Order: sequence, then C-alpha cells, then structure tokens
Amino acid sequence: MNDSDSLTDRDGIADYALTLVHEIRNPLTNIDLSLQMLSDQIQDNDLRVYLGIIRRSSDRIGKILKDLVNHQKVDHGFHCDQSLHAILDEVILLASDRIALKNVKVTRDYVSEDCIVIVNFQKITIALTNIVVNAIEAMDPTQGELKLVIRSTDAAHQIRIEDNGCGINDVGMKNLFKRGFSDKPGGIGIGLYSTLKILKSNNVDIEVQSKAGSGTCFTLTFSKNRNP
Repeated sequence: MNDSDSLTDRDGIADYALTLVHEIRNPLTNIDLSLQMLSDQIQDNDLRVYLGIIRRSSDRIGKILKDLVNHQKVDHGFHCDQSLHAILDEVILLASDRIALKNVKVTRDYVSEDCIVIVNFQKITIALTNIVVNAIEAMDPTQGELKLVIRSTDAAHQIRIEDNGCGINDVGMKNLFKRGFSDKPGGIGIGLYSTLKILKSNNVDIEVQSKAGSGTCFTLTFSKNRNP
C-alpha cells in the first residue's frame, strides 16, 4: 500500500465516522426531546433521579460525538503534567451514576502528596473509566466495594483499582485485552482493547490479578524516568 492509498483509507474512515455521528445524533435528539416532556410530567422525586441519570448520560454521549467530530482539529498526542489524584477524581465523577445505581461503596486511598505524571489527560481518563466501569459491572448490587489506591516510590507512581466482584476466569485472563473478546452479554470486546492501546501510548504499564470468584485488581505503573 502506498501513501496515497493510506490517505484514502483514512479519509474513508473519517467520513464513515462522521456519518455515524450524524445517525447517532438523530435518536439522541429524540431522547432529549422526550426527556423534556417527561420532566414536565413526572413529579415523583424518586423517578426524577432516573431522569437525571438519563440526562447526564445523554449529555455524555453528545460530548463524545462532539469530540469525534473535532478529532482532526485536536492534537490527541498532546501530553503534559497531570495530577493522578485529579484524574481518578474525574473518573469517579464520570462513573458516579453507575456507582449510585449499583450502590457501590467507593474508597479512595491516596498518598498525601499529589502525584504528577506526563500523560494525555483525556485518553487516560477514558482508559481508567473503562476499567472502573468493568469493575462496577462485575460486582453484585448493594455488595460492591471499589477501592482506588495511589502510591509512589522513587521510581514510579502507581494506581490500583480493586473490586470484590466475580473475578476473571483463566480464559478471560488469557484473552482480556484482545479485540472482540467479551464474556459479558451483549459485550463487543472494545473497552479493554482500547484501554491497553491508550496505556501503551502513554507509556503506562498494566498488571492484572484476578481469579474467578475473588475479585480483580488492576495495577497501573507510571514511571518517573520515562516520557511519552
């Protein structure tokens, strides 16, 4: 394949992505309009909580679509100093509705001194959110415990994301980051595959410890001596 063929392929992919954005926005607009009508009709506070969740989820989808449209205008390789504390706090905020719906207990155990790393904030946030959402989905409602730990050594900063969920069996561990692999009903096997690519592009090492029935721990290591 020559350079012109490669450019043509990329243009085709970009055009297809924009088409998908357009098609997704149509039903998303219907959802937003329906939410407006329901908001005027539903007065029960318990039900309005779910309206809020739907609204925030719709806004999140809209933001993702906007970012996709602006993809060519943004330098997605941009790395700069970022706070691990702030990154994890943002991840928990993004996952807050899922946490509330499953009544997950969240514990933050951060080292007192902030840990600064050189990463792409947007991409790292997406990667960690994927891990956290998977952890939430693996736990039983009302019994879930999610622990977020930040530690620092002379050589590296480290994040641990621990859950007390169903764990991962041997087949799952072997195929965990493979594109298209998923053991969840309706799963398409993209989340952790994309997560690994993001972590590699930011020079973050990942280790996973898990057994079926005993929960899972993701450990992310950010070396102090290695820049993207």
